[in-house]
Amino acid sequence: MKRFKLLIIALFVVSVPLLITTCYAPSDNNPIVNGNGIVEGKVFDNNGIGISGVIVSCEGKQTVTSPNGEFLLKNVPAGNRRLVNFTKDDYSSNQKLLRIVDFKQSYTEAAMFPIGIVKNVSANASFNIAVNGASVNFQSNSLVDTKGNQFTGQATIKLTYFDPFVSKFFDAFPGEFMGVEVGGTEVPIESYGFIDVEMYSGSEKLQLADGKPATVSIPIPAKLLANAPATI
Repeated sequence: MKRFKLLIIALFVVSVPLLITTCYAPSDNNPIVNGNGIVEGKVFDNNGIGISGVIVSCEGKQTVTSPNGEFLLKNVPAGNRRLVNFTKDDYSSNQKLLRIVDFKQSYTEAAMFPIGIVKNVSANASFNIAVNGASVNFQSNSLVDTKGNQFTGQATIKLTYFDPFVSKFFDAFPGEFMGVEVGGTEVPIESYGFIDVEMYSGSEKLQLADGKPATVSIPIPAKLLANAPATI
């Protein structure tokens, strides 16, 4: 079985609001981005069943999904690429980028899969976590807290593997299913699967320390082996 070894890279999405001073009626082509809109949608699991109690947040606004997974988030600042976050205990978190138009409702859907494995480890030592053929190897003393200070206690590591042939895979993919080529052209992603790794000390999120990369190994499904590149 072919496997790829990659480094975990933290991605930061920065939204910069554009202030428009001229007056015009809001439309899909010309949203007023200094006003507010409404975000509505639904959150479901890998079987398409709505999940209740999911915390949905965007630009400082927050709500919780209903028993069937639906939500309505009001007074969200308008903008072209707003990040909508979805979190719930025992589920891998998700994020979606959404265009929010002033005085209008914007719709999005997200899938959240149950966390694959949870492991408590000592951050002072090197350790490995694996599930469904995917694994992550961490170096010793490789975790830091939210302030960048080295973390030396017990950490909780959560790992979930996403098989591209599993139902609701595309809905579980965070952000947009797009990538940028070396030349700068934006193209759809051709995915061989991905993982979600979350690191905590209690409720505080941990990060990888600079200069302490973790090594990721992800299996390629048998149906994709023939067309898989030798390296990525």
